[in-house]
Amino acid sequence: MDRNHVSQNALQVAFFMSLAGATLMGAADALAPRGVSIAQEQSYLDRRLSTTEHVIYAPRGELRSPSDAGALGLLSRVARVAVVPFGFESDSVSPLPASAGEIEPHRIPAATVRAALDAFVTLDRRYEWRDAGGMYVVRTRTAWTDPGDVLNRPVPDLDWRDVSVLSAYEGVARILFPEETGPVFPGIKMKDDRLFSARVSGGTLLDLLNAIALADGQLGWWVRYGGAADRTQFELTLGHYGVGLTHGWRKRPGVVLGGRPD
Repeated sequence: MDRNHVSQNALQVAFFMSLAGATLMGAADALAPRGVSIAQEQSYLDRRLSTTEHVIYAPRGELRSPSDAGALGLLSRVARVAVVPFGFESDSVSPLPASAGEIEPHRIPAATVRAALDAFVTLDRRYEWRDAGGMYVVRTRTAWTDPGDVLNRPVPDLDWRDVSVLSAYEGVARILFPEETGPVFPGIKMKDDRLFSARVSGGTLLDLLNAIALADGQLGWWVRYGGAADRTQFELTLGHYGVGLTHGWRKRPGVVLGGRPD
């Protein structure tokens, strides 16, 4: 066998091996999230952000535990830059209202989502963040394991098909306050061009909110509690990176106005 024939055979083998490799990579890519190659896949937590300084608004001087709204602002901005959904449950025991005094922007350097979240929980040690399968969720450290926490309550198995943000919000509200039969936003109409489907089996209210946010891909949810003297005791926001539909109730879920359990 001459040398040229051997070289041609070697080239043919290499060619077919490269085809086989491409086929295998294609099959592997089919198992990866849509639009993401296995070779390129990287956790959203560690991708470098286009903005590496993040603003949080708080009173002048040393930056301490921000208000609930200030914390939401930071978490929402990070989510928008990273293009990932998120969830935030404010402290139900010690709510921090917005400051009545003058506030100013404080800058937090962070090149990744992980670094930004670590910086936030270092700033306010009440909180702990966790990855929820493609989104981040921030809650107080005790809320994650507290059986009495509203978001830890079980929900029935649900399979919502082709729902909008508005109809999803109404569905969650009915679970939170089943005694209220009317719509939360009567008369409001929204352009339903971003329909999605959400399914929960054997889960909690937290799982449902996360499923809604993940199904849309760009939603953020926020649960805020009121203090003893506040008129609004429970507030839910569901919208584009945490900006959107918001409604407040004069009681917390499962409690009537007189303070007795339902």
